[in-house]
Amino acid sequence: MLTDHWIIAQLLAETCAFVLLTVALFRAQFIMRYWNPAKPDELQLNLERGSYLVALLVQVVLFFSMISLVLFIITVNHHLPPVIEGAMCATGTLAANSYGYPLLYLKIFSVFVYAMFLFLQKLDSRSPLTPLTPRKYFWVFPAWLFSLGNIGLLYLYFTHISPDVITTCCAVRSFSSGGVALQDTFLDVGVQTRAIIIFVNSFFLLAFWLIFLKKRLFPQLVLSVFYVISAVYALKYFFVKYIYGLPSHDCLFDLFFVRYYSIGYLLFASYYGLLLSLLYGWLLRSYASVLGIESKALGARYFALFCLLVSFLIPVAYWYFWEGTL
Repeated sequence: MLTDHWIIAQLLAETCAFVLLTVALFRAQFIMRYWNPAKPDELQLNLERGSYLVALLVQVVLFFSMISLVLFIITVNHHLPPVIEGAMCATGTLAANSYGYPLLYLKIFSVFVYAMFLFLQKLDSRSPLTPLTPRKYFWVFPAWLFSLGNIGLLYLYFTHISPDVITTCCAVRSFSSGGVALQDTFLDVGVQTRAIIIFVNSFFLLAFWLIFLKKRLFPQLVLSVFYVISAVYALKYFFVKYIYGLPSHDCLFDLFFVRYYSIGYLLFASYYGLLLSLLYGWLLRSYASVLGIESKALGARYFALFCLLVSFLIPVAYWYFWEGTL
């Protein structure tokens, strides 16, 4: 599999990102150790000059690492299924060995670690004194660890894919050994009911909190995490059957196919947009006094409301227009 150009490109890109982060990590440790704005000597001046370079380097690398999640989804969901026997989407390709799903989860959660540094860098640049410089570089180390784990799992995943092994995809799991049968999750009306109740209640609670309780940013962030979990749960066990038009199919990866208008990219982008905008608003409110700026996070809150509405209305619209056809 290492001869495939998609795989070579991803391994090469992740290796370059890791090398650059390693260089930035050593430089960041030096900055954190000797940074002292109260001493305008030659050392402090060199640290300030080097800080701009390191911050820009880490900013570019981490931004690219966030983009790599989309490239990985395209690889495992569109490029690899024709190559791997038995795979029709990312469910089959990720199940080809034991490294697929851990790699996907690592990439999903690493976005938030990378975003912490990027947001702190953005806030730090708003003040000429850059008061967040020592604090923001603390996030370079966990970002480096995530990058190391990412490249390690990426190499293990691609090298352990064997074309001779037939993997099992989600469509095969929708059938029982005795013939065609609906999956138990769709036969269990209680699962669907619970999913919808939790999803709808968490939506209205979060919307109420965003509109009327504007200053409680950290509870908003916690509640948004709960909402996203409930939204993905409801999407998998209820809404996807209306999107696909198949009551026995609950694979989330098919949402990224063109025949379903690639609606998965918009939905999961709205989940990320909601969480990241509230994370930025919380950081802005937390460090406003240090930066000497206003603590209003109206832009972040409005964008969070927009993402919340998008993530709620799209699956509900599919259910509304296709209810009664399945």
